[in-house]
Amino acid sequence: MKRVLTTCVIAMVAVLAAVGPTRIASAETVTLEAIADHYGKIDDATNVQTGNGDGSTLLIKNASANSRKGWVRFDLSAYSSDVIGGGTFRFRQDNITTNYTGTFGIWALKAGFVPGSGVLDVDWDEDLLTWNNAPGNSLTSKNSFDTADATKIGTINFNTGTQNTGHLYSISIADLTPYLQSSNMSITMMIGADAQSSDSPGFNISSSESPDRAGPELVVSLIPEPASLGVLGVMMAGVLMRRRR
Repeated sequence: MKRVLTTCVIAMVAVLAAVGPTRIASAETVTLEAIADHYGKIDDATNVQTGNGDGSTLLIKNASANSRKGWVRFDLSAYSSDVIGGGTFRFRQDNITTNYTGTFGIWALKAGFVPGSGVLDVDWDEDLLTWNNAPGNSLTSKNSFDTADATKIGTINFNTGTQNTGHLYSISIADLTPYLQSSNMSITMMIGADAQSSDSPGFNISSSESPDRAGPELVVSLIPEPASLGVLGVMMAGVLMRRRR
């Protein structure tokens, strides 16, 4: 009996090794850091903003003349598309001195995005991103994105009077696959300010280059790969049958 069990265990290990690192044998989560993040400014639409993609903050603002929106990209190429489930997009408040309230609108670039003329593709470079060339942007809107290319995930309320520097904001996404770019296995999230009680300050979000705190993150739920689970199930059934005999 021990010999049979040992043989089955060895076979299971061999199957898992053959399946490779992107196959998930049991449900788990993984936290991904942004590989690119930056923002565009409506009244300086053709220029890369301060920091040239390497600044410590992303500025988000809904104002009459100088609104700003942010873009954040995550790399999921380490995982096969059939193990990617839902997730949580989260980011942290950076140093803010003015107390005010407002609402973020959170968007995601749709899978299969094809850029128009002069627009960056799904491999967009944070050192090149501007208001005019950012993927999925609605150029004339202070806070929204192009609904042909992006989906609004939901909203997040903020209150800088009660939520201090470092406060974590998050929003759940039931299924990430509608936003997974098959060409490079990335997901691009976008942030706008739907409303704010004062249009004077900009909201500072810690970027991936922040020296003080973590930047934007995507917590991804990985689901068991059906084929590998099926094989393991058959093997375990065989073990049980042998034991009964």
